Amino acid sequence: MSDPSELIPIANPKIDANDGQIGSLDRQIGNRTYGQMVFLSGASDRIPVSTGDVDWTNNEPLTVSTTVLQISPNLRDNDRAVITVEAQAVRFEFDGSEPTATTGHQAENGDIITLTGKGELENFRVIRRDGSDSTLRVTVGMRQ
Repeated sequence: MSDPSELIPIANPKIDANDGQIGSLDRQIGNRTYGQMVFLSGASDRIPVSTGDVDWTNNEPLTVSTTVLQISPNLRDNDRAVITVEAQAVRFEFDGSEPTATTGHQAENGDIITLTGKGELENFRVIRRDGSDSTLRVTVGMRQ
């Protein structure tokens, strides 16, 4: 991986975050970034295989509507997730409680949610915030 000082932070990206190599730095307070600050470098047509400490293994879309949803069971066997909000705002919780359209953490289109640990993946719940469905891209992996 490149020197982290050479990477461009994408806390609120307006690019396709499915291209390139995902890396991370220690937790920081950022522009609507939850968990670790996520960076992108390089370019490819698929998810990265490894970022040094995480083997990224799978990704899938999640359409969020008026019903509270979880990450699909086949993805919850991992201990890391990077979730990109691709359309419309959502509200989420990662402690097992259920968000509503007016309660919970808010993530806007383009925001990135980072989950670290199986517990956060198992307890992640999400619902759309407004009148239109949202799409999330969930990329998961295991810490090496």
